[in-house]
Parts: sequence; structure tokens; C-alpha cells
Amino acid sequence: ALALAGYYEPAMLYLDSSHARYPAGGAAYYYAGMIYLFSGYQDLSESFLKIAVLCGGVYGGMADRVLNEEKSLGIFSSAAVDNNFSKALDYDGDGIVVLNTYPGPEKYRSEFKNGDIITAVGGMPTGDLDAFEAALSRAGNRITADVWRNRKKISIGADVIRRGAMKDLPEPRASGKEPSKQDKDLLIRALTLLSENKVLTSILIYRQLIEKYPDWTVLYLGYSMALEKAGSFRDAQRAIEQGIKTAENDNETKEQFKSKLRELKNMAAAERTDWILSQTLVSFSGENPNFYLGFGGAKLSLGGAGLSGGLNARFGALFDFNLDLSLDAGYDTSTGVLLGASVMQRLFMWDSASFNIGLGFTYAVTTAIKGFNFIMGFSLYLDTNRSNSLDCLLSTTGETPNIYIGMTNFY
Repeated sequence: ALALAGYYEPAMLYLDSSHARYPAGGAAYYYAGMIYLFSGYQDLSESFLKIAVLCGGVYGGMADRVLNEEKSLGIFSSAAVDNNFSKALDYDGDGIVVLNTYPGPEKYRSEFKNGDIITAVGGMPTGDLDAFEAALSRAGNRITADVWRNRKKISIGADVIRRGAMKDLPEPRASGKEPSKQDKDLLIRALTLLSENKVLTSILIYRQLIEKYPDWTVLYLGYSMALEKAGSFRDAQRAIEQGIKTAENDNETKEQFKSKLRELKNMAAAERTDWILSQTLVSFSGENPNFYLGFGGAKLSLGGAGLSGGLNARFGALFDFNLDLSLDAGYDTSTGVLLGASVMQRLFMWDSASFNIGLGFTYAVTTAIKGFNFIMGFSLYLDTNRSNSLDCLLSTTGETPNIYIGMTNFY
């Protein structure tokens, strides 16, 4: 939604955060490919959509469909006319409704407006989406479209955008200007994001700067590193080749580029595929390790025997979707040794805190008392990697409330 409104960098930041938490699958790469497309970077779009296809699944299929659309009339969404559209737009017939036109580089904008009904392209009727795509496949570089707009029939001239003709990296040329302080700060931001594994956003910022300063050599160093980290080898290689051109009088930098270029060219296709899958699905993520050990600093119970206290320890695993399974052991001053198990869902309200809710089972070894209990509470994570947390949990066994306060270390 952010990208469709033209807010590309915030969109990518959300995508980086989402991918760090849920690395499996091609969703992040499908959406990254679409955002790069809206941003006007067709080469990046194709590369990331192809990574999504490699990951398979639903998003791989969606990416494959986008890649097979060889021609378009601009960046807009559309649907076939149905009864609801006919009534709303006062139109009786078949056609394609333009639902939303999106911002993007001027090169990819069209003359169509929201609510337009395209009835023909180049003289060919467009009664449904298949007919629309068939008409586009036969189109040249420019077409005339018959459109129903504001209860009138009009004709609109539109450029046909071909996938292969969209913009690639700009050729190095002297920009004739020194980078501004604002743009130097942007470069620092891109480097910082790369160091934080926010690779998708880093790539976007580097590319924006390259479009503005195509002869700024240092940009190609960071840009190629970010692309390689994301598994986009073709674009990384292209960036290095451009960097070599800009480093004409800097032999040390040029040799650094050439060494990296040889390394990329010598990678076998199978090796690239394995590398992409390992980077995009495993090590590119910032996901916490699965296993953890928790130590209860205190456990207070208030029941028939009055107020009692104790110590508790937990050993468990954190699975996909933040499902927490643990085995518990402890000692209570009123009931003696306790053993138990619990299952909780950690619901992250923001990066540093989660609300926890679940069920547990407790068995008192000394008294043979056992029972199920309802658990809820919260965790505060003490570092950005979520390797340590402070936990406060409230549980009930029968009518006895228990408060657990402890630390958890993730391994």
C-alpha cells in the first residue's frame, strides 16, 4: 500500500523487517520486485521476481505471471467490467476498467485515469483481460485506445512499454556536480542499512543515488555488495562492470572490482542457486535461534495456604509463527518440587515487546496435585537480536494465581 502511494523507502523498510522475522518463502522477493517495478527499476524488478519464482509457492506463481507480461500500457490495476461497474460508471457493454493508476517515473505513466473503461486497443475489442492481453501482444510501440470516460467515448494515444526496453543502470557519465551533503548522508544511511541486514532498502537507496550520480564510484561498491547479499547476481555483476568504468584512474579500486567480477563469473549455475536459497531463506534473516533457557528470579503463589514463593526454570523451543513450547521445573515453598509443560503464542506488539498467551500443565511431585492452567503476560526484549528477554507471566491453577518473573536466554 505504501509503495502504490509512492512511499518506496518506507515500504521497503517494512518488507526488510517482515523478511527478517519470517524468512521462508518468496513473499518478500515478490513484493520487492513489484516495488522496484513501481520505482521504475525494471532490471531489479525482474531479478527479484525470478528469486521469488525460484522459492516456489503461491508468490512464486504470482511472480511468474508478472514476468510473462511482456507489454503494458503503464502501471495501473484493472478488471473486467461486471454489473456493478456498469451501474457505477453508467456503461452498457464489455471492457476493462482502470481501477487505480499509480505514481512512478514519468516514463511509465499513461494517459489513463481511474474509472476509465478501455473498450478496444489498436482497433481490437478488449472485452475481458485475455482479450486485452492479446491486443497488447499485437501492438507496436504506440497504440490508440478507445475509452469510455465520464459517459463519453474518447480516443487516447498511449505508449506500449516493453519489458526489455525498460531502464537498466545508467551509463557512467560525468555528472558535473559534487554530491550534496544530503546525498552523502543518504550514502551513510545505505551503508548502515546494509550492515543491519536491511538489504532491500539499502539497494533502493543506492540505486536512487546512482541514477543521480552515475560516476560516483563508491556507490557501486556498496550497491554490488547489497545485491550479492540478496542473491541478485546478475545485477551485482552489472554494478561491478559499471564500477570498473567509473574507476578509470583508480587502479586499486579497479583491481578490487575486477577480482570480485571474476569470482562472480566463476560461480556455477547450481552453486548460484544453492547460494540464493541459503541466503534468502536462512542467513539473510535475523530470526532468533529456536532453543532457549529461562530462569525464574521469583515465583509467587496466593492460594489456600497463603502467600508462598519459589524458583522456576524453563527449557523450550520457539517455532515458526512464534509458537513457544517449554518444559518447566521448579520448587515452591508450599507444594515442593513442581514439573510442568506449557504452550504459548508470542504476539509481537513491536520489535522489543510481545504479549504472551497460552495453556500449561503443572504436577506437584510431593503432593501429587496436578492441573491445567491459563497463562498470559508479556516479554521485554533487551537487545535488537532478541537474544535476551525479561518475562512476566500470570497463570492460574484452580483458584490459585501464580506470578512468574524471570529471564530468558535464546541460543
